[in-house]
Amino acid sequence: EDIEYLDRISELGNMAGGKKRKTMKDKYRVKELTRTESGQLRYRYISFSERIGRVSVDVYRLDPTKQTRDAPHEPYQSWIEERLEHWRLTDSTAYFSAFRREVHPLTRSLPQVLHSQRKIIDMILTHLAIPNTTAHEPLLDLLTALCRDLRFQIYPHFPRILRGQLAILDEQDPDLLEHLFRSIGFIFKYLQKQLLRDLDRVIVLYGSLLVHEKEYVRLFAAESYAYLLRRCSDETLEAQVGRLCNVGALRQLYGEIRGGRDADWE
Repeated sequence: EDIEYLDRISELGNMAGGKKRKTMKDKYRVKELTRTESGQLRYRYISFSERIGRVSVDVYRLDPTKQTRDAPHEPYQSWIEERLEHWRLTDSTAYFSAFRREVHPLTRSLPQVLHSQRKIIDMILTHLAIPNTTAHEPLLDLLTALCRDLRFQIYPHFPRILRGQLAILDEQDPDLLEHLFRSIGFIFKYLQKQLLRDLDRVIVLYGSLLVHEKEYVRLFAAESYAYLLRRCSDETLEAQVGRLCNVGALRQLYGEIRGGRDADWE
């Protein structure tokens, strides 16, 4: 209700003020404050290619302490509860506030998170899919924290989680691309023991990004997937490289994904 009210007020305000509807180009234009050679401070627009060049998604080199605050202080406190508190102080938008009111009663202890994991996942994926939401970053961060909490217990839900993440991919939004692929990369890290046993199935879910039409999307996907490949045995790595080199097979796998034949691990 809060989100619908917010969208309606924004729409009425634009109509009353005679504001021009933003185009796709306007939506992703970003200004930054820079200092000129003469020492003056001026705003300049950052090009799309420059923003893409600044994106960093390789979790192998990222400091994991940036992904969380201090470790939970209580024996049964969860990482997701820690991150919820962090985002409560950081994100006061109606989108995130509405989500937090729903999920907070389910995250007050680690046993409660384990018991309610399906409901929590449903809530996160539902709010991720809301059009024009401003809460993508905190929601993706919370998915990462949930996987860190539950590890192998959450693995049966991994295909649904990954599909929910990939459904919001916007190749024209560098900020979202960074948040999305960092989240996927950290989930690969926290579930690596299970994923390394199921790489053939992972590639069925993830293969479409490795053959994406946009080169930078392929690069981000490869950097995320490389975290798993670095931990493969030599034999498994050779087999995976062989599969990855067979672009035609990956495109066929993408067709299977779109046909809905990867509904579960089977």
